Amino acid sequence: MRSLRRGIRPLLAVTAVAVAVSAASCDADAPGESDGPGGGSGSSFDPQLGVDPTAPVEEGELPEPGPTDLAQLDDDARGLALGDEHVVGGNHATLLEVRRPLPSSVDAPRPGPGHEWAGARVRTCFESDLDRQLEIGSYLFSAVSEDSISYPGVQPEAAGWPVPQYPGYGRLAPGQCTSGWIAIPVPVDATLTSIVQSAVTTDPVSEWTIPGDAW
Repeated sequence: MRSLRRGIRPLLAVTAVAVAVSAASCDADAPGESDGPGGGSGSSFDPQLGVDPTAPVEEGELPEPGPTDLAQLDDDARGLALGDEHVVGGNHATLLEVRRPLPSSVDAPRPGPGHEWAGARVRTCFESDLDRQLEIGSYLFSAVSEDSISYPGVQPEAAGWPVPQYPGYGRLAPGQCTSGWIAIPVPVDATLTSIVQSAVTTDPVSEWTIPGDAW
């Protein structure tokens, strides 16, 4: 599988940054989670998570579109519906909502010629009985088109995005949750069929089918 974090290639001259993480018990949504693209009050920093919302994630290329192979997914990880939770390695992930185009302010960066922003609102919780942290980040979620091209999520350093935002990069302590919007640059003419979560190894681990009327 291709690496999601290789090389140097700034996208739109912006840098992916670690945004603040909303931490909560896994029994409930993270505080400040929005009911829609314009709602919510943003995220709050929790030092337990080891996330500094002002620090760059790391130097490197933001993920590029590329082919993806979902054949390796287990049957129970494929074709999940909006709102379905999938659990792998203590990672409880749920795709809550999708929007296309993703509403943003006039100050938000443009996705480039012939492209628009799609949005996925995701919740991630980490099981409380584990003794490690879970790496999370918007780059681990992608929109996949009908021709199996994967368009990874980004987290540009810019105001004007729906809040709360899903972290560009971070770690969850056991028993912690985060949720928010992920911005995904996609071609205007691309037919998107699913949202896929990958492991840090870049292997896909879960797929949610996008309903035809979701946009």
